[in-house]
Parts: sequence; structure tokens; C-alpha cells
Amino acid sequence: MAIGVGGCCAVLLAAALLFSSPATTYAYDSLDPNGNITIKWDVMQWTPDGYAAVVTLSNYQQFRHIQPPGWQLGWTWQQKEVIWSMYGAQAIEQGDCSMSKEGSNVPHSCKKHPTVVDLLPGTPIDLQIANCCKAGSLSAFSQDPANSAASFQIIVGHSGNSNETVRVPKNFSLMAPGRMHLICNPSFTALADGPGSLFSSALHTCAQ
Repeated sequence: MAIGVGGCCAVLLAAALLFSSPATTYAYDSLDPNGNITIKWDVMQWTPDGYAAVVTLSNYQQFRHIQPPGWQLGWTWQQKEVIWSMYGAQAIEQGDCSMSKEGSNVPHSCKKHPTVVDLLPGTPIDLQIANCCKAGSLSAFSQDPANSAASFQIIVGHSGNSNETVRVPKNFSLMAPGRMHLICNPSFTALADGPGSLFSSALHTCAQ
């Protein structure tokens, strides 16, 4: 069952911030010059050796839907993180976890460069979270906003569990059917204020 995420500290970001990074360059499509897919990584809760995060993909392309077999999201860990468990998605490879298991507890994935995919409709309820399990489908927001986002929860270990130790993954990439391969660049990172508060939100924008 997914860890409860009520009372999270996620920062709501204005849409204008998506395009505020002067170091980021996006491919130009005259029919959809501002189209992109955003990846939001929200840390919701600390765990003994890491944290639980909710990751949300939002399709702000005007015309391009992603159909099954759906999206594949990859990234690179900055430290020695492992994925203890996931809800609403799964890693496609476990990797070598021989140095990372704790007793009988073996991580879901120990890959330095994991790739995750959506789960299928009908997945058992205890493996779901809200807005998951659509076989990787992601509709364009302008045409079907109710189905333009997908979410999954990830339990990260070996990362530390404070704002000082946690490092958001880097080198995000998003692949989808039809030879779609989007490169993602960091657009915004926010830290929650106050003692004991959570690292809140990191936003990446993906474009061809």
C-alpha cells in the first residue's frame, strides 16, 4: 500500500515558470511552439533512509497523444540511491542489488540509470495511486485535460532524509511510441521553508 501523502508540502508553480530558465533550449515546432511534457518530482515524506516522492508527468503538447505501450521515463541518480518500492509504475530492470539488500528486504531496482513504465488498467488496488495505471497513455492537455497527466509514487533509499542530503535525479529522458524521444531540462526547484520541512518540488520540462 502506498504511503499516505496527505498534508504534503508541494509547491504550486505558475505556468510561466516553465519557460523561465535562460539556459534551456527547446526545439521549435511552428504548430506547437510551446509544447512540452513536464516532470514534477514532489518529496512528500521522509523515510528511515530516504523519502517517498510522487512523480507526475503532464502532457502540455497541443496535438500529440501518447498511446500504449506508452511512455518510458528514465533518469540518473546523483548518489547511490535505490528504489525500495513503487506504486502506479514499475522499473523495467532490477539491476544488481547484492550490495543493497537489508536482510530479506531487496530493493525494487538498484540501477544507476533506471527506466520506469506505467502499469496496466486492472492493477491490484494496493499497487495503485491516483492517476496511474493507464498503460502509458497520456493525452494532450488541450484536447483531453482529464487524461493529460500520469502519476506514480516512488520510495527512495540510500539518499539521506533531509534537505541537505537529498539530490533530485538528473538527465531525465522520456520515450514514447512513434520514435518520440524527449530530452528534459530542469526548469525549477523549490525548497520548503522552516525547520523540519520537506524538500518540496523539482520541475523538469521535456521537449524534442
